[in-house]
Amino acid sequence: LSLFAYILPLNDLPKLWDCILTQPPNFVFFVATQLVVKFRDKFLRYDFDQCLGFIKNVMPSQIDLDECLPTAQQHLESQPFSITATDYITEEEARTVRTQGSRPWDFGMTIGEAEVLPVPFVMVHEVLDLEDLPILLDTRKNADYEHEHHEQAVLLALNRKNELDDNQVQYLSHLKNADKLKV
Repeated sequence: LSLFAYILPLNDLPKLWDCILTQPPNFVFFVATQLVVKFRDKFLRYDFDQCLGFIKNVMPSQIDLDECLPTAQQHLESQPFSITATDYITEEEARTVRTQGSRPWDFGMTIGEAEVLPVPFVMVHEVLDLEDLPILLDTRKNADYEHEHHEQAVLLALNRKNELDDNQVQYLSHLKNADKLKV
């Protein structure tokens, strides 16, 4: 892993590495995402070989770390803590929490639980604190949704194969066409 050493001038690397090493471990992904977003149009226009040439020869002179790093930091901070956190609860803490009737997404999860999840999830208390949500799609089971959900949430319970049915897909298409859903 070169940590951007091939695409940045050497005099920019200490500044970038300083930022990466003082931030949470996943900050590097936010930096990389910022670079992809910045050069998205070029990546979409070019074929693979042209993209490699662009990354190696042109992109280094067009990267502005003073713009990229604060934006990456802003995106990192805008994510719910449970998405960006690297701290997990112990198995003993999990047993204690669950004997009190709480669910894993209320307070945290163990490393083992995190390893089997296909994607990160947002904890319920984080969602309940959000404001100005146009629409929140909740894909939990019906019982979990009924127990507690955000007032603006729409239940789209997944089937056993973690898929949506045809009516749910049609509803999502309607939301996207009405510009109420950002994908």
